[in-house]
Amino acid sequence: MRSNSMAISQLIAAPAAKVWDAIADWESQGDWMLQTKVIRTSEISAGVGVKIEAFTGPLYRIYPRAKFFGVLDLMKVTRWEPPTRCDVLHYGSIIKGTGTFEVEAVD
Repeated sequence: MRSNSMAISQLIAAPAAKVWDAIADWESQGDWMLQTKVIRTSEISAGVGVKIEAFTGPLYRIYPRAKFFGVLDLMKVTRWEPPTRCDVLHYGSIIKGTGTFEVEAVD
């Protein structure tokens, strides 16, 4: 089995709680994720068990009509520790594995 990992750190000039609120607002993630439309597909909107799908591609604005021109990432929240950590399981046909958002306040 092949293993890949990626880590990105970003210093954001905002209070940690505000950053967390932006991360956890699933439907608005497309405002800051390049060419991505995010849809919450579960009835619950926060916590373990939330399901979302993120479609990334040049025609993301008209997803699902243009679903063949991009990649669909299916995710389920597996760990929820607001306002510092959220883990997800990627279980789509192309993107698989785990992911984590961590928010750390800095002075």
